[in-house]
Amino acid sequence: MKLRYFISAIVLTLAVSSCTAKGMEDVLQDDDVDVVDVENHSVKLYNQVVYDDADYSYSLVANYCNQLTKPDSYLPIGKEIYNPTYGSVKCRLKLFREDSEQCIRDIIVEPQVNSVELTNLLPNVAYRCELWSDDGAAMMDCDRFRTVGKTRMLKIPALKQIDSTTIYNKGYGYILNVRDIGGLETNDGRIIRYDKIIRGGTLHSGNAVYVSEEGKNELITLGVSAELDLRESDKSRSVLGDNIEYESFAVDQLFYRLNIFIDVRSRITMFSSAIRTLLKWLREGKTVYVHCEGGADRTGAFCTIIEGLCGVTENELCHDYEMTSFWQLRDRSREYYTKANDAKYDGDYKFAMAYIKGLLEYNGKVYVKYNGGYYETDKPVLNYTPQPIDDPELIDNLDNTPPISLKDKFRLLMQIGDNGLTIAEMDELEYLLLETRADKITTSAFSIRNDRRISKMRYGLDGRVVPLFNTARRLYIQSGRKYFSK
Repeated sequence: MKLRYFISAIVLTLAVSSCTAKGMEDVLQDDDVDVVDVENHSVKLYNQVVYDDADYSYSLVANYCNQLTKPDSYLPIGKEIYNPTYGSVKCRLKLFREDSEQCIRDIIVEPQVNSVELTNLLPNVAYRCELWSDDGAAMMDCDRFRTVGKTRMLKIPALKQIDSTTIYNKGYGYILNVRDIGGLETNDGRIIRYDKIIRGGTLHSGNAVYVSEEGKNELITLGVSAELDLRESDKSRSVLGDNIEYESFAVDQLFYRLNIFIDVRSRITMFSSAIRTLLKWLREGKTVYVHCEGGADRTGAFCTIIEGLCGVTENELCHDYEMTSFWQLRDRSREYYTKANDAKYDGDYKFAMAYIKGLLEYNGKVYVKYNGGYYETDKPVLNYTPQPIDDPELIDNLDNTPPISLKDKFRLLMQIGDNGLTIAEMDELEYLLLETRADKITTSAFSIRNDRRISKMRYGLDGRVVPLFNTARRLYIQSGRKYFSK
């Protein structure tokens, strides 16, 4: 018995020594590091779909989300950490990013717990996981791993007592439709930063609270410090706690299929007010949780506008909107249209995109080309559909207006009306949310080979390892001299 404990102690000591040495030298041996793909397989396959931007008559998302046979088809993949002290002592599991000494998770592991699953990890990041004695006096084990992937679905535990007649039981124990909008790519090759905007379903409705205490703690651990509620609410505080800033806005659908022109001006005003609050919080470095009821329509429209203003590609816009279909809600596909009896209530993505893609500017005024005709956008429209422009000279000038990018069309959209966003506000939103791929470099992800060659790496959004320097230029260190090889 004593011999067995003595051998176990030696093994743990060697493991800790090895880990400590690697940490001191800031070295990560690529061949020995576990790779965790945080994307669910169904989500990863769907992300490979490339749509025809000119054809909104079809959608492929239903081929990838089969909730009836695989209700967890949307859930993220975690990293399982086994407890080497299983059955003996209580310990603490601490998680770090390799480029930081700040502990991001500190979990008490009871003796009877065989393993712990770490979920809601950031894609394309190198992590270090340390196992410490309960009193924090000694580190007993250390593990390193890196993540790959793109779409960051999130598990936020919900209360089990949710009424089974509501849509909220569709989350299978989790808050509906929660995901980070980070990772979406723009037309100029940048991406939206992770940990800035998390979208999802409601955490509460009236006096009913849906999120569990564990779920509240998870959102706070993820850094959420502000809640943007896109419903009219009489609440003045977040259910996450008094330290979480909270604002609500009576945001409605941006467009209705029944009448695409219904009061667009007032809707732009509503969305602009919500975006200004979002901007304020982003300036302060906050992570914002954005939601409506199911996180599908109002939240979908809001996030589409944010992403469009940042220049996210049209294919990526469709993907983020359609991702809601993985969550057992009503169909939210790019060609989604509502039934005749509820058309005035539900928004329609393809009609909204047709309106936005038809926007153009001439002589300082914004017009829209829709169903073959041109219309003015600066007049309030409530109970009637405006007539198309019939001035031949103006039509000819509009026909010859130079084309603009989809990003600029979103910018025109948000300037409609008297209280739309300013150019400066839209520029600031882009600045706060976007980063280049080079910013995704994990600083400790190097490898040192026998020939002392050091190749600093980063991880692409598709999971491939990509050299920081191109393949024709690599940094070598030999005999104390640095040079670039060709």
